[in-house]
Parts: sequence; structure tokens; C-alpha cells
Amino acid sequence: MPTLELTTEEVQALVELLNTRLGEMSEEIHHATVSSFKEQLRERRDLLRALRRKLADAA
Repeated sequence: MPTLELTTEEVQALVELLNTRLGEMSEEIHHATVSSFKEQLRERRDLLRALRRKLADAA
């Protein structure tokens, strides 16, 4: 598994970016009309949430 060393500031910046994107995704999911696309968005959201958790745990 690859490792990556980040400063506290870098982790905070990434968490902020993820929070922004996750907020946008909620609206995208809500407005999506094609169920397969909606499911892809949900899967991506879940991946980004997991990444955000890992970053928060590492901070």
C-alpha cells in the first residue's frame, strides 16, 4: 500500500476540499434523473467520505 506524508495544514486543506465536494455531490445526487448515474455518484460520495475519515483520523 502506498504511503503519503502530509503536513497538518495539507490534511486540513484536503478535508476542506472534500467537505466542499461532498456538499456539492448531495445536490447532484438529488437532481440526477438517471438511476445508474445517481448510483455512481453515491458510490463516489461513499469513497470520498471514507477518504475524509482516514484523513481526519490521521490528523
